[in-house]
Amino acid sequence: TAYEIASGDWSSDVCSSDLFPSHDRFCLLPVAGKKVWLILLSFVFYSIWHWQHLGLLLISIFGNYALATALSQGTKENRRMILAVGIVLNLLLLGIFKYTGFLLTNIRPFLGITWRPEIILPLAISFFTFSQIAYLVDVYRDRRAHSELSDYVFFVVFFPRRYRDWE
Repeated sequence: TAYEIASGDWSSDVCSSDLFPSHDRFCLLPVAGKKVWLILLSFVFYSIWHWQHLGLLLISIFGNYALATALSQGTKENRRMILAVGIVLNLLLLGIFKYTGFLLTNIRPFLGITWRPEIILPLAISFFTFSQIAYLVDVYRDRRAHSELSDYVFFVVFFPRRYRDWE
Protein backbone atom coordinates (compact mmCIF):
# COMPACT_ATOMS: atom_id res chain seq x y z
CA THR A 1 0.00 0.00 0.00
CA ALA A 2 0.97 3.64 -0.19
CA TYR A 3 1.71 3.72 3.52
CA GLU A 4 4.34 1.05 4.05
CA ILE A 5 7.37 3.37 3.98
CA ALA A 6 6.46 4.77 7.39
CA SER A 7 6.34 1.42 9.10
CA GLY A 8 8.97 -0.44 7.06
CA ASP A 9 12.70 -0.73 7.66
CA TRP A 10 13.65 2.44 5.82
CA SER A 11 16.41 3.36 8.28
CA SER A 12 18.86 0.79 6.93
CA ASP A 13 18.54 2.31 3.44
CA VAL A 14 19.19 5.79 4.80
CA CYS A 15 22.20 4.73 6.85
CA SER A 16 23.81 2.90 3.94
CA SER A 17 23.72 6.05 1.79
CA ASP A 18 25.21 9.53 1.92
CA LEU A 19 21.80 11.20 2.27
CA PHE A 20 22.83 13.25 5.29
CA PRO A 21 26.21 15.01 5.71
CA SER A 22 26.28 13.98 9.38
CA HIS A 23 24.51 10.68 8.84
CA ASP A 24 26.91 8.80 11.12
CA ARG A 25 25.31 10.45 14.17
CA PHE A 26 21.87 10.01 12.66
CA CYS A 27 22.47 6.29 12.22
CA LEU A 28 23.34 5.93 15.91
CA LEU A 29 19.80 6.95 16.87
CA PRO A 30 17.20 4.25 17.51
CA VAL A 31 14.55 3.89 14.79
CA ALA A 32 12.02 5.94 16.80
CA GLY A 33 14.59 8.73 17.21
CA LYS A 34 15.35 8.70 13.50
CA LYS A 35 11.67 8.99 12.72
CA VAL A 36 11.19 11.92 15.11
CA TRP A 37 14.27 13.66 13.69
CA LEU A 38 13.04 13.25 10.11
CA ILE A 39 9.56 14.47 11.08
CA LEU A 40 11.07 17.60 12.66
CA LEU A 41 13.27 18.24 9.62
CA SER A 42 10.26 17.76 7.35
CA PHE A 43 8.30 20.36 9.33
CA VAL A 44 11.26 22.74 8.97
CA PHE A 45 11.30 22.02 5.23
CA TYR A 46 7.59 22.85 4.89
CA SER A 47 7.82 25.95 7.07
CA ILE A 48 10.73 27.49 5.16
CA TRP A 49 8.42 28.17 2.20
CA HIS A 50 5.77 29.95 4.28
CA TRP A 51 5.81 29.23 8.01
CA GLN A 52 2.15 30.21 8.44
CA HIS A 53 1.14 27.14 6.43
CA LEU A 54 2.62 24.82 9.05
CA GLY A 55 -0.61 25.20 11.04
CA LEU A 56 -2.62 24.21 7.98
CA LEU A 57 -0.47 21.10 7.55
CA LEU A 58 -0.89 20.16 11.22
CA ILE A 59 -4.66 20.65 11.10
CA SER A 60 -4.81 18.51 7.97
CA ILE A 61 -2.68 15.76 9.54
CA PHE A 62 -4.60 15.61 12.82
CA GLY A 63 -7.98 15.91 11.08
CA ASN A 64 -7.20 13.06 8.71
CA TYR A 65 -5.75 10.97 11.53
CA ALA A 66 -9.02 11.45 13.45
CA LEU A 67 -10.98 10.43 10.34
CA ALA A 68 -8.81 7.33 9.90
CA THR A 69 -9.38 6.47 13.56
CA ALA A 70 -13.12 6.83 13.06
CA LEU A 71 -12.88 4.67 9.92
CA SER A 72 -11.01 1.92 11.73
CA GLN A 73 -13.50 1.89 14.61
CA GLY A 74 -16.66 2.61 12.64
CA THR A 75 -19.52 0.32 11.90
CA LYS A 76 -20.09 -0.97 8.40
CA GLU A 77 -22.94 1.51 7.93
CA ASN A 78 -21.02 4.69 8.75
CA ARG A 79 -17.59 3.90 7.26
CA ARG A 80 -18.61 4.94 3.75
CA MET A 81 -19.91 8.28 5.05
CA ILE A 82 -16.72 8.90 7.04
CA LEU A 83 -14.62 8.18 3.94
CA ALA A 84 -16.78 10.49 1.81
CA VAL A 85 -16.46 13.29 4.37
CA GLY A 86 -12.68 12.79 4.48
CA ILE A 87 -12.32 12.92 0.71
CA VAL A 88 -14.59 15.96 0.37
CA LEU A 89 -12.78 17.88 3.13
CA ASN A 90 -9.38 17.10 1.62
CA LEU A 91 -10.46 18.13 -1.86
CA LEU A 92 -12.11 21.25 -0.47
CA LEU A 93 -8.85 22.24 1.23
CA LEU A 94 -6.96 21.62 -2.00
CA GLY A 95 -9.53 23.52 -4.05
CA ILE A 96 -9.50 26.55 -1.78
CA PHE A 97 -5.76 27.03 -2.09
CA LYS A 98 -5.22 25.94 -5.68
CA TYR A 99 -8.27 27.33 -7.44
CA THR A 100 -9.74 30.23 -5.45
CA GLY A 101 -7.17 32.68 -6.77
CA PHE A 102 -7.69 31.46 -10.33
CA LEU A 103 -11.47 31.70 -10.02
CA LEU A 104 -11.45 35.16 -8.43
CA THR A 105 -8.91 36.48 -10.94
CA ASN A 106 -11.10 35.38 -13.83
CA ILE A 107 -14.50 36.53 -12.54
CA ARG A 108 -13.51 39.85 -10.99
CA PRO A 109 -13.55 41.75 -14.35
CA PHE A 110 -17.15 40.63 -14.91
CA LEU A 111 -18.17 41.74 -11.41
CA GLY A 112 -16.28 45.03 -11.53
CA ILE A 113 -14.07 44.10 -8.58
CA THR A 114 -10.68 45.78 -8.46
CA TRP A 115 -9.40 43.76 -5.51
CA ARG A 116 -6.80 41.23 -6.55
CA PRO A 117 -6.52 38.02 -4.50
CA GLU A 118 -3.10 37.12 -3.11
CA ILE A 119 -3.29 33.50 -2.07
CA ILE A 120 0.04 31.85 -1.33
CA LEU A 121 -0.07 28.20 -2.27
CA PRO A 122 1.12 25.89 0.54
CA LEU A 123 4.18 23.87 -0.38
CA ALA A 124 3.31 20.36 -1.60
CA ILE A 125 -0.40 20.71 -0.79
CA SER A 126 -1.33 18.25 -3.54
CA PHE A 127 1.29 15.78 -2.30
CA PHE A 128 0.12 15.68 1.28
CA THR A 129 -3.57 15.92 0.39
CA PHE A 130 -3.54 12.97 -2.00
CA SER A 131 -1.27 10.96 0.33
CA GLN A 132 -3.83 11.37 3.08
CA ILE A 133 -6.73 10.47 0.80
CA ALA A 134 -4.83 7.31 -0.22
CA TYR A 135 -4.34 6.45 3.45
CA LEU A 136 -8.04 6.93 4.22
CA VAL A 137 -8.98 4.70 1.28
CA ASP A 138 -6.49 2.04 2.43
CA VAL A 139 -7.97 2.05 5.93
CA TYR A 140 -11.50 1.97 4.52
CA ARG A 141 -10.71 -1.02 2.29
CA ASP A 142 -8.96 -2.79 5.18
CA ARG A 143 -5.75 -2.93 3.17
CA ARG A 144 -3.95 -1.87 6.28
CA ALA A 145 -4.59 -1.44 9.95
CA HIS A 146 -4.75 2.08 11.27
CA SER A 147 -1.35 2.97 12.74
CA GLU A 148 0.42 4.96 15.40
CA LEU A 149 0.32 8.74 15.10
CA SER A 150 4.10 9.04 14.63
CA ASP A 151 4.02 6.57 11.71
CA TYR A 152 1.15 8.48 10.13
CA VAL A 153 2.83 11.87 10.53
CA PHE A 154 6.04 10.45 9.03
CA PHE A 155 4.09 9.05 6.10
CA VAL A 156 2.51 12.42 5.36
CA VAL A 157 5.45 14.78 5.83
CA PHE A 158 8.47 12.78 4.69
CA PHE A 159 8.73 14.19 1.20
CA PRO A 160 11.68 12.32 -0.36
CA ARG A 161 9.96 9.06 -1.27
CA ARG A 162 11.18 6.66 -3.88
CA TYR A 163 8.96 4.87 -6.36
CA ARG A 164 9.69 1.42 -4.91
CA ASP A 165 8.25 2.58 -1.59
CA TRP A 166 4.82 2.88 -3.25
CA GLU A 167 4.70 -0.63 -4.75
